[in-house]
Amino acid sequence: MGIFVDHLFLSYASADNQSYDPEEPGWITKFQRHLETRLQQILGAPSRVWRDRPNAPDNAEISAVLDRKLREIASMVAIVSPSYLSSRWCSSELKAFTKWADETGGLVVNDVRRIIKVVKEELSPEIPVPRELRDVQEFEFLQHDPDHKHPIVLELRKGNDPISIAYRDKLNDLAYAVRSVLKALGLDVAGAAAPMASPNSAKVFLAESTSEFDPAREQLSRELGDRGHVLLPRFRLPYDRHYESGVEKSLEEADLSVHVIGLGGLCPEPADKNAVPKTAVEIQARLAEKVAMGRELPRLFFLPAGLMAANGEEQSFLSYLTSEAPLHGRGSVEVFQGALEQFKLEVDAKILELQKRRAAPAPAATHQKKVYFVCTKKDLGRGHELAQSLNDKGLKVTLPPFADGLGGQAPKPDGDITDCDGLVLLHSGDIAWLRENIKSGVNADLGRPPGRPLAGFILCDGPEAQKQLEEVASPYPGIRADMPDASERIAKALLH
Repeated sequence: MGIFVDHLFLSYASADNQSYDPEEPGWITKFQRHLETRLQQILGAPSRVWRDRPNAPDNAEISAVLDRKLREIASMVAIVSPSYLSSRWCSSELKAFTKWADETGGLVVNDVRRIIKVVKEELSPEIPVPRELRDVQEFEFLQHDPDHKHPIVLELRKGNDPISIAYRDKLNDLAYAVRSVLKALGLDVAGAAAPMASPNSAKVFLAESTSEFDPAREQLSRELGDRGHVLLPRFRLPYDRHYESGVEKSLEEADLSVHVIGLGGLCPEPADKNAVPKTAVEIQARLAEKVAMGRELPRLFFLPAGLMAANGEEQSFLSYLTSEAPLHGRGSVEVFQGALEQFKLEVDAKILELQKRRAAPAPAATHQKKVYFVCTKKDLGRGHELAQSLNDKGLKVTLPPFADGLGGQAPKPDGDITDCDGLVLLHSGDIAWLRENIKSGVNADLGRPPGRPLAGFILCDGPEAQKQLEEVASPYPGIRADMPDASERIAKALLH
């Protein structure tokens, strides 16, 4: 799909907008205002209807402007009349819209045609209707009354007469037909894109460029759209004071930001009226960096060959791209110079990388090893130091409260022990205390889940005590004696 600036293109002949009263707007002008109002009511957002100068002079410059404009419009309503069918300009509009519709999603999308015909005047069967206007939805704004020899053109009059009622009914049906086209193109009732893309599609923010590099950007847009990726922003944003917030909102939604860099160009109205205006190209590049400061957003910049700064502001922007940008924000930042085809390959590769990362299974949650730590009350200070050292190495250490008996707290065979991976006893010389706690730990081990054997450590003050404690621990497999500086060895034993 393309990036649509406007919802609807209104194509008509100038003769159909002429008024009997020079002071009163013509039928087309009033019809456009009524249609815009009804569309806004059913879309829930401002409608965007565009019409060109009808029967304009046929020169290359005006034709090129029209050609660029039509590729950014979602649907077309042709106000068909004898004047319309005889107009060479209207015929060129119809052909141009058809050409661009084929390249921006197709002339028929989900069985819905993007061209709608409004018949304003009675048509002679001898006048051929263009192929593009056959087999399309048709709304006849004519009232056939047996009391009148010829049909009456519907219009909105004062009061509630049959002509006005019929006009409103037809206008309502037409507005809903336009909405059907927008929805078929993936545009929801609020003007944003509906979720029609596949789960593997990427959301690509495709930044604006300057007019000389528009063809390169459009080529990228068509190819990404053909592959089913969602292009952001979905509409070209108006250059008002809300421009920056609109760009930032689209960037927040994007998986990837792609920029075809041009220098110069138009400057949107700054959000802060005291700020120095910047070009749209620079605003989008700097806002991409701002978004990347808060979350990962890969950014790809293409600098066409021969791009030269014409002034200090442009040189500053080029320096920002080539030196500063890679140093700011999360996500990769790559700047390419040279051939567009190579850049397109890099964009494809980055999208493929994002898709692979998205498809990769989430890493299995790792079990944090837990240690139940026991010491007498007088050794609590040393116990805290060792517990902190083990915590720093990734172990979760539990220090139980103290109670009466055996000079301190013996671990109880409850959930705290049965759910632990290691038991550490800080021995202070009381063998009876030590034996009781070892027995408690072993008993607790009997209630543990299979596959998680309890590792026990007795920490003592020196080699002689260590030898004595090894004899105490010898009847209990898995219990070992070690020195107080054993935190590295305990962590290694439990973590590996």
